[in-house]
Amino acid sequence: MIYEIDFKHFRPFSLTEELTHFTHKIDFLEGESEDDVESGTNEEDLQSENKQDQTRREQQWPWESVRNKLRNALSEVCILLDVLQVMKEKKYLVLEPVSQNPEPPKQVVQMIGKRKSLAKAAEIIRNGAERMKQRDSEENDDVLPQVQPLRQDYYTELMRLRQKWKVKKIGNMITGDLSYKSAGSTFWHRGLFEVLKTEDLPEDERSSSLCPLTVRVSSDLEGHSRIRVKISDSTEAEDMDLDDKHQGSNSVQAQNLNGHASNIDSPHPSPWQKTLKQAQYNLFCKELFSQISREAFHSKNVNSVQVSGKTIRLQLYPTAFAEIIYEKTSKDEGISYEALLSGNGDVLEFRLQKLLHEQHLSRVDTPTPQPANAPWTTRDHTIANLQDFFAKKNAAFIPRAPLLLDEFYDELKHVVLRKRTNNLLHQMATTHRDPSIAVEWSANAGPKTSFANIHMFSKRQKLCYRTSFHFRIELDKIEAVNMTGKTVSMSGELEDVQEYVKMQVSLHFAHVALGIFENFEWKILQHPNDIGMDMQDQSFHLKARSSSHECSLALSVYPDYSFHIHTQKALAADEDPNLTTILDTRWTRVEGKATSIDWKALPGFSFADKFYGLVASLS
Repeated sequence: MIYEIDFKHFRPFSLTEELTHFTHKIDFLEGESEDDVESGTNEEDLQSENKQDQTRREQQWPWESVRNKLRNALSEVCILLDVLQVMKEKKYLVLEPVSQNPEPPKQVVQMIGKRKSLAKAAEIIRNGAERMKQRDSEENDDVLPQVQPLRQDYYTELMRLRQKWKVKKIGNMITGDLSYKSAGSTFWHRGLFEVLKTEDLPEDERSSSLCPLTVRVSSDLEGHSRIRVKISDSTEAEDMDLDDKHQGSNSVQAQNLNGHASNIDSPHPSPWQKTLKQAQYNLFCKELFSQISREAFHSKNVNSVQVSGKTIRLQLYPTAFAEIIYEKTSKDEGISYEALLSGNGDVLEFRLQKLLHEQHLSRVDTPTPQPANAPWTTRDHTIANLQDFFAKKNAAFIPRAPLLLDEFYDELKHVVLRKRTNNLLHQMATTHRDPSIAVEWSANAGPKTSFANIHMFSKRQKLCYRTSFHFRIELDKIEAVNMTGKTVSMSGELEDVQEYVKMQVSLHFAHVALGIFENFEWKILQHPNDIGMDMQDQSFHLKARSSSHECSLALSVYPDYSFHIHTQKALAADEDPNLTTILDTRWTRVEGKATSIDWKALPGFSFADKFYGLVASLS
């Protein structure tokens, strides 16, 4: 039997066709539940549907079913992603557990919690207070030995002494230096003190303090010293003591100079610190008075100097004298240093001490800062230059620094002149209430120059007139500058100053009269002279005519607070028959005879009130 077999050659599947073939074999309904499959249709319906699906698939795109399945899966994943994002951002949907009714809090539990919190806070505050108390007790030098055992340590006190004073050991002795030689002083006194242990001293010499260290100074530096300056002026009612009202801002500096009047180091200094400070201040006063006494015999600028004992008397003016007194109280008198300095604050005493300090600094040629252990000596090139200078012929023309006494003498003369000027202005202001005189002293004054602004006021209701001028007070002269800038130099005599102030008062009244004329619109015919340079002519004259040209008024002001007033009124035609023949109208109003007015009879308390009423009645 022979069979006829036909062979047909089929082309192999491509990658796309092979993928499609295998994809059709996937059953996507395999993961669905059986209930869903049974609830669909029966077997016959399934077969019919399968046939219809087969025909539909053949007609549609082979990837259609795959696309539908993937699209459904993508939509489900997108929905799940949106739900997760909303839950994460918590904007529109929040997942929270179901709230239950909270239990009411118990007051006993709250009370116990508050009590524990308050107990912890109280413990913290108590610990902080104990630490602060312990720190204050450690800083206090006057506490009991059991609180600060280092207080009884001799070497600890010696270390504190070395931190503030120059101390060195010579053999078995420990000595120190109180002098100002390291600051430029050339005083002969060595200023040595000795450091001793309190337990080595006899019982009668031991102090009642608990300090284990004691210092011993020389007998001439014990006690309390002070240099006092007193000015007596016969022109004044009483002497000018140390209090200077115009420069009282320097009183704090005078009290705190070198730390003598106040202890800056600690609120409770050691006994040896008080003793050394007082001894150093006594040495400073001793050097100061010794130098002034020595310069009193060599000074050529100071007139009539008398040195007797512990007092130096200087003649400043024929009626003004100054005394520089060296006061010292011994240790046994029991007068405290604070009682000796009662009322201290004198600018003169402070200036005298400052002059000596400046003289010390001028001798020191070493630039600061420098090491504490470096020697205070002059430079080598400075000594060489001085030797070359003295070898020349012009060695006689060496410029010398002014003496301390000469500088202080000039300052004393300036103080007297300033005090006299101030008293004169005060006397004139209290004697004559019109105008009101106010004196303003400048705070930028120097030791030999002072400035004062004098203001004169006259008030009349809402009107206020003011005239000001300026005083520059120097040693022997006073310069006055008015509002226009003109300067007048005067000697130190009070008569010249008084005459100038009276001239300013007369000019002030003239300016007040001008202001009243301008207020009523009067025409000024004669203007008063400005602040004249001639001190002899101190009267001012002015003349004005009313706006209606019916009356004119002439005023003369004199420095003795006297006023002369004359008025002139226009003549009528019936009073003078010659006026009828005048054809020009400019000559129709000719002033008649002058009539004098009694100034004292005018109503009013001040010049402005009286003159204002007079001009108002004539307007």
